[in-house]
Amino acid sequence: MSWSGSSADFEWHDEQVTYSEGSWGSESRLAFVRRIRRKNGASLSMDTDANLMVLQGALPQILSRLNANVPNITRRLLDTMRAQEWSYRVEPGGKAIVANITYLSQYFVDGVVAGQQILPASCSYQTVTRVAKIYRTGWTTDPPNTSDSTTDIGGTAIQGVGATATMLVPQVRFRINIIQDASITAQRMNDVANFLSGFVGTRNSSNFGPFVAGLLVCEGFNLTQTRMPYYEVTADFLYDDWAHHEQVADVGIDGRPNYTTGGNLAAVFWKRPTLLTTNFNLIFGSPPDTLFQNRVFRGFPST
Repeated sequence: MSWSGSSADFEWHDEQVTYSEGSWGSESRLAFVRRIRRKNGASLSMDTDANLMVLQGALPQILSRLNANVPNITRRLLDTMRAQEWSYRVEPGGKAIVANITYLSQYFVDGVVAGQQILPASCSYQTVTRVAKIYRTGWTTDPPNTSDSTTDIGGTAIQGVGATATMLVPQVRFRINIIQDASITAQRMNDVANFLSGFVGTRNSSNFGPFVAGLLVCEGFNLTQTRMPYYEVTADFLYDDWAHHEQVADVGIDGRPNYTTGGNLAAVFWKRPTLLTTNFNLIFGSPPDTLFQNRVFRGFPST
């Protein structure tokens, strides 16, 4: 796209160019005011000529990429812009039209890597609690991160045969939001959905952000189309202060709890559902993009 141009039937001149560059979460915009007329001086038809103008490049095809230089603007963010809308009015006499053309991009310039264009990504933390049934207080063995306990957890039994109490266990709902560009082959929406499905219902095998291995469960993903070609990936994880364990009484072959002669439970263990483990960091690429991770986990572009 240039300051002026021509095709087989039309010639045009851009009378005004407005450029605004956004930061995280806002759109960058390039707007043209373009005057277009027929080379032979004939009157223009709003119905038929608009289609012909698109075919001949006088007006952009919606969602087409801006792929040429604009005078006095050298930011490479322009390479990511796509035509989002245009409108026009016919000048008196019908010999020319004035079109308003808008290109938009959700990319913004990285604050760390000079000249690199990136898409918004962020995370959020919500603290919640769950109710857990307990048989012991003051346990001497904490819930393990990696597996069930194989020895009694120790502590003081709740008074009464088989008696229990309840406790509130701290949890954190951890959410990641990432904007993706479906026009990039590696980010096609269906392929990304298929890739991410392999993490659902698994536990983190390695440290992920502020959470150590074994404490997070991936609850699921949501992919939602926003402004084409962009879509948002939302990933939900759950941290549990007990590593998702429960206190479980030792039982005999008949399925009933084993008791001591004093009427207390013979043994209590930490137990949790058996889940596969995956490396959640691979969500950020293979190998993981460290700068990408830092931008998400820390809330600001950093090394």
